[in-house]
Amino acid sequence: VSYLWDTTAIPQIQNPSFLFPRDGSYNVIHTVVSDSGCIDDTAITTIVNSVPLADFTFSPTEIYIFDTDVCFTNNSTNSTNYLWDFGFAGTNGSSVLQDPCDITFPNDKPLVYPVKLYAINSFGCIDSITIDVEILGGYILYIPNAFTPNNDGVNDEFLPISEGIIDYKLQIFNRWGELIFETQDPNQAWDGKYKGEEIPIDIYTYKIFVRDFEGNPLIKFGHISVLR
Repeated sequence: VSYLWDTTAIPQIQNPSFLFPRDGSYNVIHTVVSDSGCIDDTAITTIVNSVPLADFTFSPTEIYIFDTDVCFTNNSTNSTNYLWDFGFAGTNGSSVLQDPCDITFPNDKPLVYPVKLYAINSFGCIDSITIDVEILGGYILYIPNAFTPNNDGVNDEFLPISEGIIDYKLQIFNRWGELIFETQDPNQAWDGKYKGEEIPIDIYTYKIFVRDFEGNPLIKFGHISVLR
């Protein structure tokens, strides 16, 4: 005729519902009373398992289109298995590793990729988190100011270093404004020759044009010293 539980937080009815405040082990005592006043009780240990909490960070935090390799650090807790969705298609667009590194994102254009991590515990409970990974535009352009074309195997060629560009044009002029070298190939170096002949030691002018993946142009002038 009556049902008692060991805490007033649980409704004193036959089939109550109770939300435990956190994970842990709880000893629940239940007492029943008959209409003649007879009493019986029982105790059951209730285990509330921890739920997973998904979390991660990544580095570098600034990622540019000319270098899209990213390392992920898994900071999830109470989890044993993981599933990553990096937000792009292909065999490298997902992973089940705990800390996947290096993940190479597409480098065809600047874009934001929603990276989602699923953290799963041994009981099959799942938590997830999504963090945006932004691939930024921009480029690298490094232009040396001297080289020594003397065939000693050291610094024999003039080659600007560029990354993250889609258009490229390099021109070299002598002091009289004569064009002595030109290329649209960013991997083609100038060997310090003009019409197959070694040029004299002097200071020469370069003009370089590049355009990045976002279509932004840059024209740069400068001087290069030829030494021997």
